[in-house]
Amino acid sequence: MKQMRDNLAEISRKIEENLGIHFPQQKFQELERGIIQAARENHSDIELFAKKILNWRMTDDEIGSIAKFLTIGETYFFRELNSFNFFEKIILPDILKKKANSNREIRIWSAACSTGEEVYTIAIILKRAIPDIHLWKIKLIATDINRDFLQKAETGIYREWSFRDVGDDIKAEYFEKKDGFYKIKDEFKSMVNFLYLNLTEDKYPSFSGDIHSMDVIFCRNVLIYFSPEKIKYVASRLYETLNDGGYLITGQTELSDIYFKDFNAVSHFNAIVYKKDAYRNIEKNEKIAIVDKKNELKSKKPHPTVKRFKAEDSVQRALKKEKKSLDTKSDEIYNIDNIIAIYKEGKYEEALKALLDYSRINRNPRVFALIAEIYANHGNFASAQKYCLDAISMDEFNPQYHYLLGTIYKEEAKYDEAFNALRRAIYLDKDFIMAYYMLGIINLTKGNSQEAKKNFLTALELVARLKSDEIIPYSDGIPAGKMAEMISSIS
Repeated sequence: MKQMRDNLAEISRKIEENLGIHFPQQKFQELERGIIQAARENHSDIELFAKKILNWRMTDDEIGSIAKFLTIGETYFFRELNSFNFFEKIILPDILKKKANSNREIRIWSAACSTGEEVYTIAIILKRAIPDIHLWKIKLIATDINRDFLQKAETGIYREWSFRDVGDDIKAEYFEKKDGFYKIKDEFKSMVNFLYLNLTEDKYPSFSGDIHSMDVIFCRNVLIYFSPEKIKYVASRLYETLNDGGYLITGQTELSDIYFKDFNAVSHFNAIVYKKDAYRNIEKNEKIAIVDKKNELKSKKPHPTVKRFKAEDSVQRALKKEKKSLDTKSDEIYNIDNIIAIYKEGKYEEALKALLDYSRINRNPRVFALIAEIYANHGNFASAQKYCLDAISMDEFNPQYHYLLGTIYKEEAKYDEAFNALRRAIYLDKDFIMAYYMLGIINLTKGNSQEAKKNFLTALELVARLKSDEIIPYSDGIPAGKMAEMISSIS
């Protein structure tokens, strides 16, 4: 194991880069122990396993093993009770009031769900707090990087230790006891959709991955393992994944004004949670801009002004150039690419403002489709549909736009319209993997299991033509190998 020990610093860097888990030198002994355990679980030679980490050629199972042995995955029902009281007594009534006269849909994400105790706690609270829950569309998604944890969560079977802060009444009402174990009742199991997701590597918000427009995100007791850079990155992604007015619930030891500066901190029941208020941030930024302008005017010495880059400035510059020159094509492309770069960085609100400005001077279907995608990711399906239809009217033979429209209709439960849009996408591109996959999901939702099976088999056949690390088009970055696992797990 000498070679592995000699490379622990580089191994630590690779793990931090790809998983966010931070191990300083004083914790290298723990790092070494975790790697040995992960190698043994995967029946691998320790030195060869270390080399795989250094080259980062890891399977999802191997990545899950590393995460499992380098973190504490242990959890229990109603852990940090004050946060759940806040959720039940303050957050839920706020969401129910806001959505009672709209689409009556609640979307909640348990990120880093471990073995499922957290997400089933959420399901129990939803059932007991919403008397007419059958009239609501509840989307409860739980993700983790460890497939063993996800598998255990899906079984919903727990030992007594998972109930150490829970009264007997909870176990009696919501669980079935058998052979010393407790199984969550099927009505709660059916509420949850478990998915694999790497918080530091995978893309979210993701319309294709169904991680978008969340009302509440639970991301507790995982950020403590991340480096400062990864915490900032994950915090920004969580912010973008929330609807405006949505809530982020972290572990109470993970609270930070630095990492969660874009949120409003709200306190009740001796707990603090974060609320997204995009309007407040826009107002705050405008005030800062006014103060900066006043300070600039007060300055006695004239000096060149350096303007901070904003995507909308690029659009305005493009406008002026178009008025001055007949040859504006390259300028137009340059500015669109700038805006798309901002979009790809995950700065969706900034990108949306720039794209809307741009769309007023150039009816570019690519821009309209991006606007539609951003609106869809934030749950504004009416606006998403409008801009997507505009994109189609400008380029009716682009299968991507029909696919996007189909996924928007799916989220609105307009399944007939979704079928038609997805079939048009396949007509235009017979190898459109994500369109077949989405048809399968819709058929499953409608109870058409045989049709769903056909859709998934077609998708799998198409995936099999690709290399395992090749990205599936229009999938938000899902590689072929992972897509095959996803389809196989549900078909």
